[in-house]
Amino acid sequence: MFPRKINNHLWILGNDYFHLYLIKGKSACVLVETGISATADVTLQQLSLLEAKPDYLIVSHPHSDHITGLDYLKRSFPQAAVIAAKGAASFITPPKAAHSLIAEDIYMIQALTSRGMCRTAGAIAAPP
Repeated sequence: MFPRKINNHLWILGNDYFHLYLIKGKSACVLVETGISATADVTLQQLSLLEAKPDYLIVSHPHSDHITGLDYLKRSFPQAAVIAAKGAASFITPPKAAHSLIAEDIYMIQALTSRGMCRTAGAIAAPP
């Protein structure tokens, strides 16, 4: 069941298919990974349950299953700094890559919806 507490400072959020990691320290709160757009609602509910407001949103790499939830989470936590690899933006913005990112997000929404695991505002319209 999620969120899953690992210790006093670390939780696994998300679901059985997509994990996000919440680190709550004494002076900052960090969310590592942003998942997909389809996991944003449940992630926001889990963060609320844990009374967590991330100061940082960290994207490990710019694949769709790690980054397409970013815009939803950033809108909910506008104060949070986004940390991503230097080349992440240039990796996802070319037209072919952007199209693939959106198509993968749509596919993952459909897959989770078919399993009754998805409530979302919809797929991304553009790369985050």
